[in-house]
Amino acid sequence: MVCRTDRDKLAVIKVDIHDISSMEIDTRGAIWLGTHGHGLYRIVPEYRRGEVVKYTVMHFNAHNSTLLSDNIETLCSDMHRRKIWIGTTEGYVQAWDIATNKAKDYSPLFYSYINASIYDIITGKEGHIWVSTAKNVIEFSPDNEVIKSYAGLDDTGIHSFERNACFYYDGVYYYGRDGGITGFKGTSDLAGKAQAVDVDITDVRVSGKSILDGGFSEEGLLDIQSRKLVLGPDAHDIEIDFSTLNYSSPRQVLYAYRIKGVNNDWVYTGNNLPRAYYNKLPKGESILELRATDSEGRWSAKTVSYLIERKPAFYETWWAYVIYVFLCGILAYCCYRWAVYRVRLRNELKIIQIEKEKSEELTQAKLRYFTNISHDFLTPITIISCLIDDMVMTYKNRIPQLDKMRSSLRQLKHLIQQVLDFRKIENGKMSLQVSEGDISVFIEDLCRMNFSVLMDKKHISFAVVAEKPHISACFDRDILEKVLYNLLFNAYKYTNEGGEITVSLSVVENDGVRSALIRVKDTGVGIPLEKQPFVFNRFYTATTDTAAEANGIGLSLVKELLEIHHGRIALESTVGKGTEFSVLLPMEKSAYLPEEFAPQEDMSVVEELELPHEENIVGYSVLEKTEPQKEVDGCMLLVDDNVDLLDVMCRVFSHRHKVLLAHDGIEAVAVIENNAVDVIISDVMMPNMDGLELCRHLKADINTSHIPVILLTAKNAPEDRIECYKAGCDGYVAKPFELRVLEARVESFLEHKRCAQRDFKEEREVRTAMLKMSALDQKFLDKVISIIEHNMKKAIDIDVNTIAREVGMSKSSFYRKIKLITDLSPVEFVKNIRLKHAYELLEKGETSLESVAYSTGFSSAKYFSTCFKEQFGITPTEFLRRRELDV
Repeated sequence: MVCRTDRDKLAVIKVDIHDISSMEIDTRGAIWLGTHGHGLYRIVPEYRRGEVVKYTVMHFNAHNSTLLSDNIETLCSDMHRRKIWIGTTEGYVQAWDIATNKAKDYSPLFYSYINASIYDIITGKEGHIWVSTAKNVIEFSPDNEVIKSYAGLDDTGIHSFERNACFYYDGVYYYGRDGGITGFKGTSDLAGKAQAVDVDITDVRVSGKSILDGGFSEEGLLDIQSRKLVLGPDAHDIEIDFSTLNYSSPRQVLYAYRIKGVNNDWVYTGNNLPRAYYNKLPKGESILELRATDSEGRWSAKTVSYLIERKPAFYETWWAYVIYVFLCGILAYCCYRWAVYRVRLRNELKIIQIEKEKSEELTQAKLRYFTNISHDFLTPITIISCLIDDMVMTYKNRIPQLDKMRSSLRQLKHLIQQVLDFRKIENGKMSLQVSEGDISVFIEDLCRMNFSVLMDKKHISFAVVAEKPHISACFDRDILEKVLYNLLFNAYKYTNEGGEITVSLSVVENDGVRSALIRVKDTGVGIPLEKQPFVFNRFYTATTDTAAEANGIGLSLVKELLEIHHGRIALESTVGKGTEFSVLLPMEKSAYLPEEFAPQEDMSVVEELELPHEENIVGYSVLEKTEPQKEVDGCMLLVDDNVDLLDVMCRVFSHRHKVLLAHDGIEAVAVIENNAVDVIISDVMMPNMDGLELCRHLKADINTSHIPVILLTAKNAPEDRIECYKAGCDGYVAKPFELRVLEARVESFLEHKRCAQRDFKEEREVRTAMLKMSALDQKFLDKVISIIEHNMKKAIDIDVNTIAREVGMSKSSFYRKIKLITDLSPVEFVKNIRLKHAYELLEKGETSLESVAYSTGFSSAKYFSTCFKEQFGITPTEFLRRRELDV
């Protein structure tokens, strides 16, 4: 690119700019380039010693500056104002300030004259700006923004001006056109004072319909004299025409309008269509301002104002707003009340939740209290029962009152159990534990064992009648026992001597389910008809001679227990003739949910020591209190926090055992560490360390896992039994118990263990499962046997110390453990295992006694033969001879 600079020198500039449409040089020598589509460029030369050494290129476009378009058609340098005038393809006219690099938009002033691309812009001698398009030439004074258009003048006619075909010479502006050149002389009147011009509204149309019909219509009313326009509430699409009524040169007149509050800036209109458009004016009053130019294009200083009043619709009137405010107030009040209600409801729910939680905590506290108090009750009852047994053994049944004392104790236990069951049901803790069994045998055994003796004492005819001798059914034994016990005890209590009580069992169909119908019928005093609906209510007692003995819990408990069992109870009674209770229980598995069935308990691990009543004891050896026997059958540890119960049990068990005492689990552990204990009888509920924790501690320690543990507990629910199983105890006894029966049962338990030890010792094969040990003891004994067998194969003589060291135990602990598990000393146990293997070798056909003796760890064949005969009652030689004869 080659250009002449302001120093009259030619400069060659190499820049990468495309589509250059125009070029100008400003007063500072900077080069301005206009382009099509790329905006505006400014090239600033830097001089050193009169020579251009560097060019700085700046680029401006519609994105990074105030340019309205990047399509620049022409540029014009205004030396007087230090601006660059810009004309675009879209018809925009802007003045670029060289100092601030910002453009001012003059396009709104030209909207009435320009509707096409700008061809040229030049500056005149008067400082006016001349703008040309294809059909118009415009003279513009930037100082007072006055415009004069030369389009349509009589001396120009209709022409089509050419692009880049204009120049100024001697006060005349020449423009090339089709067919010639046209010259325009500038005028100095553009800078003069404009004449006062009135602007009048000539027509108003609402939705295309004129309101100038002389009267008020629904659309509105125009008053020319007072310059007031009244519009209806539904006035839309408003068109307001106005004019200066200048008919001499109407094309030279421009108009502008505005409504303050709607559009604060002036809106300029062309001379061909002076009209204002509004879609919907706001209600109330507003001011329409109009102004125009004189015939020379100068804006008049006079502004004509019209008052426009738009009538409000009925929903926009003041009384409508009063209603709105009233309704909003009501809505706000309702929202407030609703919020207050929600907050109150939320707080009430929180209070209810807190009360529920507190009630649950209180319920749990009550349940814990009743559980603990039951232990406090049952322990003294147990002591009394044990003392009665002690008195029976001491005085040999010479005191007849002891039987009545025992009967009263049994009744007291039943009442305590009723209260516990009542609390468990009230707190939802009573769960169904269904199992399959013979319901006919169960009912017959229950009646015979618990009530036969009672009925005989009162001379009551008592019978149990079943439809079949054996009836298989699914039922909860604990619940059915409580139900029958309450019903039979009530029948016994309200039936006079010589009366009759009958229990019958039959099978019926109820709603397609096979069910058991149990009837308990008596010939007692009966229940009045008006009181029968209330007998199953809690704490209700009928007014009878025996009512003082009732607590109002029994029948209520029966009804609630049957509801848990999915059964029901009915009553038929006649005063003076007797009462019959009918119990209906479903018997099929389909009548119960899977979780309502009792878990399969591993009774091989824990033996439940159920204690029969005194009247039904058969075959138990009850020890009378005579001179202490000299034979001591092992060492027994008694653990209980009740000193009285410990004393009574110690007096009884000391006849046959060496007895050690401890008052809690921690003390018991210390006793076991210093003594060889053969069996432990411990209470469950104790301070510091309870019985379950003690049992778990002992069963987890290899040094004490072999010691049998029998727990005494006031709890006898299925979940309590399961807890005992998990703790690893060998048996448990529910309080209260009869001491002589406990002694007999413990002796029976130990006798079973001794039998198992004897069978293992005499067995010809190594079968450790016969000893019925825990998994930990089984693993221990198998490891000991493995060590013995391993050394036999290597023909190594092994002593007891080596075995104890290999299993990680001291010699004394190892001796006690082997002795208590097998009733053999460690040396005897090793010899027993060797003899069993020797028997196996002889059984397989080995004939060399020396070989059998040495392979099983014996030092000589003679000693082997002696031991073999002691163990199996026959010498090895005789065994081989018999075997040959059998073969």
